[in-house]
Amino acid sequence: FPSHDRFRIMTGSQPPSPPGELVGGVWGTHLTSCQDGRFVGLKITDNPGTCTTGQSAAIMSNGYGMDNAKYLGCELHDIGCDGTSHYQHTMYLSSRSGFTVSAPEVAFMHLRDCRAKFGIHIYDQTDPYGSNSILTGVAKIHDNVIVRQKGAGVSCHSANPWSAGLHIYNNILIECGKGPVAELGNGTS
Repeated sequence: FPSHDRFRIMTGSQPPSPPGELVGGVWGTHLTSCQDGRFVGLKITDNPGTCTTGQSAAIMSNGYGMDNAKYLGCELHDIGCDGTSHYQHTMYLSSRSGFTVSAPEVAFMHLRDCRAKFGIHIYDQTDPYGSNSILTGVAKIHDNVIVRQKGAGVSCHSANPWSAGLHIYNNILIECGKGPVAELGNGTS
């Protein structure tokens, strides 16, 4: 769709590096979520010849940013490179704030050829002040296509007790869990 390019978000400032050679630590975030946000039909990729790395994600949330957010029908491709840090993700949805937030929905997404670790990643842990977030409702991950993803195509985990429901269904994952390992001791899961 030619008009789809009008909604393209591109970033990446580091030159690519080979496997086993970590790319520098500049954070790379294409889009940050907002409370009750709706992210629909976006095309998200790295700038040609660059590599997203650091400790973030192409789509990331923090605090209330994940609260009742919906990510629908976006295309994410060629995020990261072989040397991208294992802390850089394709999608990273987390409250990590001590707040109570409603679970997100991720649906009808197309992720392909992403070498930032994990495709759709929902993760939470205690915030820097020792507070646990409370995720309520049901997190829904459905009707997505994920192809050639470094690390798990879908990864949901919390270091704290998680009271929300989790529904993962009707997803197609092809060649996920791939490498390469960018940092020795940090596998691709």
